Amino acid sequence: MELRQLRYFIAVAEDEQFSKAAARLGVAQSTISEQVRLLEKHLDAELFLRSSRSVRLTSAGEALLAGARTTIAELSRLEDVVRKHSMGQSGELRVGAVGPALHRAVPLILRRLIRASPDLAVSIHTLSTEVQVRKLVAGELDVGFVRGLVRRRGLRVETLMEEALWAVLPSDHRLAQADTLSLSDLNGEPFVFWPRGRNPSFYDQLISTCHQHDCVPSQMIEGSDMQTQMAFIGAGLGVSVQPESFRDRSRDDVVFVPLSGAVRKVALQLAWSPTFETPAVRTLLHNARLGRAELRRRAS
Repeated sequence: MELRQLRYFIAVAEDEQFSKAAARLGVAQSTISEQVRLLEKHLDAELFLRSSRSVRLTSAGEALLAGARTTIAELSRLEDVVRKHSMGQSGELRVGAVGPALHRAVPLILRRLIRASPDLAVSIHTLSTEVQVRKLVAGELDVGFVRGLVRRRGLRVETLMEEALWAVLPSDHRLAQADTLSLSDLNGEPFVFWPRGRNPSFYDQLISTCHQHDCVPSQMIEGSDMQTQMAFIGAGLGVSVQPESFRDRSRDDVVFVPLSGAVRKVALQLAWSPTFETPAVRTLLHNARLGRAELRRRAS
């Protein structure tokens, strides 16, 4: 039994004429007649009672019709599922992100992605850059929003946007009311940062930038995540220098002050493994590239 035969059979049953079914399907009437006869031979059952003007289903034909419609409908659904998977419009996408990326970049890009591919199941995992790197290389994540990542073997990295650095201070700090600050204004202050192991390249970049602008922290206080660091700063334990997306406008115990001078910007990037690059990954990359101009405009 062939699917083509079932399609022809359904068309004849619905139109009650071989000629009308042939015209609707755009095939020769002789082709439909032959395939229906082959189907009847295969099933060893007469499916139609034929007259010179029309045909009607036999009881065997009635029994076949419901099942044939179900089979064709399920096949069409399956074809649609496979097509969407192959086009990156369906399936699963595991996304990693550093915490600050969840404030702006991730929502903007995922909004575009979900609008274009509503059947794509996206999960988001807030992870440090180093953890994302390990999981991307192992195929445990599909794509990651990372920060300040230098070239890594087995990964491709693409910059989404570059952000200015801001000073983060306790709200009662002596410099909290300043409109702008230079990095040298923070010289000798205790600094709150992530542990270096969570992203060595980004950590080193920030410390190097501070040193280049005559800012040497008196002490390094480690906070394992954004919330912990903000709590430390709000409690007056230290200050920090972070990308603009680190800003949390809901807090009144910390303030964010832009830095003046030629302070280098830091990159927010997309990382993925070409070994595990799926159609869904390519769909996210496409939408991220479309959203890149808007991200950069907002960061400028």
